[in-house]
Amino acid sequence: MSAAVKSRFTPNNFFDLSYKGKLYGVPLDINNVARLYNENLVKSAPKTFGEMVNFYKANKTKLGLKAGLCVAGGGMSWGAYSVFTALGGSAYTMKNGAVDVTKAPLNPTTFANNVKTYLLGSNGKGNGFFPATDAGCKDNYLAGDVPFAIIGNWEWLDYMEKGFQMNLMPVPGVKAGTNGNMFGSVSGAMLTTYAAKHGVEAGAKDLLVNFFASTAGAVAYQAIELRPPAEKGAQAKVEFTAQVNFGKAGSKAGVPQIGAILNGATGSKGYWDVLPAYWTEVLVNGKDPKAEAVKLNEFLTKNLQAGAKDL
Repeated sequence: MSAAVKSRFTPNNFFDLSYKGKLYGVPLDINNVARLYNENLVKSAPKTFGEMVNFYKANKTKLGLKAGLCVAGGGMSWGAYSVFTALGGSAYTMKNGAVDVTKAPLNPTTFANNVKTYLLGSNGKGNGFFPATDAGCKDNYLAGDVPFAIIGNWEWLDYMEKGFQMNLMPVPGVKAGTNGNMFGSVSGAMLTTYAAKHGVEAGAKDLLVNFFASTAGAVAYQAIELRPPAEKGAQAKVEFTAQVNFGKAGSKAGVPQIGAILNGATGSKGYWDVLPAYWTEVLVNGKDPKAEAVKLNEFLTKNLQAGAKDL
C-alpha cells in the first residue's frame, strides 16, 4: 500500500494483518463494542465517567434503575475492557500501531482509587452502577431500566428495531476528553500465494488496494456485511448510523486483541479470567480494591512481558 492509502486507516488496524513488519491484507471492518445511552432517560451524552455515575445515583430510585452501566455485548472481560481502561487499567498500551512494552499495564493505586470513587458504596461493595455480571443487561436496557449499556456491533439491529437511537461512542474516561479503549480488531481481505502461482497477482493486488481499501469499495462491502468499516472515508458514508458510530468509536479508541499477551504466560493467568475475577472480588465480595489491583497488575505484567516476545 502507498502512504496515501495507509492514511485512510488507523495504525492499529494493520496490526492484525501484519507479521514481522510485512502487511498481508487490507482491513475491512472493525469488531468492537461501544457505549449506547437511552435518550428517553438521558438528555445528552455524559462527557465523563463520573457524570454517568451521578446520573445513576440521582435517578436510581425515581426511575427504578436496575444498573447504571452494564455490559450487554462481549462479556465481563472482552466487553468490559472499556470500563477497565476508562478507570485507568489496561492489558497493554499501543503506540504507533505497536505494543509499548515499557509501560506497565496499570497503576494499582490510581485504578483502585477510581474503582472506589465510582463503583463502590459505603459498605465497601458495588454501588449498583456497574454490575459484576452481564446477566440480564440487554433485556434490562431494552426495557428502559438501565440508562447506559455496552453493546457489540454484531447486535445493533436488535436495539435499532426497538427504537433506540444509535448514539454510540467509547466509554468516557474519568477526565473530560479521555475515554476507555475497546478491543477493536479487524477482519481483512488477504493476498495469498495462490495469486502469484496462477499469474493473477497484479489483479489480486488491484482488487485489494483499489476496491477493498477504497471508500467506495468499503461502502459497497458493508452494505452487505452491515459492520463498521475500517476505512475512514467509508465510516461517514455507510447507510446506517450504527455503522458510522461504531466505526468512529473503533477508530478513536480501538486496540487490537493480542492473544499472545492476553491468553496468559507461564506462571500466570490469562486476562480473560483475572479481570472478571477482579470485578467479583471487589464489587460482590467487598475485597480491598487496591490489594486486588496489585494482584491483577502482577498477572498482567507477566503476560505482557512474556507475550511481547512472540510479537
